[in-house]
Amino acid sequence: MNKKCSYINCQKREIVELHCKSCSNVFCLQHRLEIDHQCEKLEVTKPKESLKSLQKTDKAEKVNGKTSDKVAHKFSNNSLSPIGDESIQIEDRYPLCVFYSDAESEIHSKFMFFHRKFTVGKILDCLEDQ
Repeated sequence: MNKKCSYINCQKREIVELHCKSCSNVFCLQHRLEIDHQCEKLEVTKPKESLKSLQKTDKAEKVNGKTSDKVAHKFSNNSLSPIGDESIQIEDRYPLCVFYSDAESEIHSKFMFFHRKFTVGKILDCLEDQ
């Protein structure tokens, strides 16, 4: 018989044991993610601290009272706000992190979304059009 969920007051048992990669405890489907079982090993960064560390590493410059584009760019495209065709319904969007190189052979990445029914070939065609 499988172990019951390690989350406080949860008695559920799953057919397959789900081990947390951080703390190695067994959890049910509902509590399997670190954030769902409030994993003691989960490191949560505070938004203000992240901004401060980014400003220190990028040495944010203010031009005419505005933060430089270098810092603003880091916040403009992330996994929570991918770019793509806005006509695609939210439930049909499939997010991807796309890596590409520029003329100087530097590798860049963008978080983008595509229609969930697109094939890899169709996604490559969309990328070429952009």
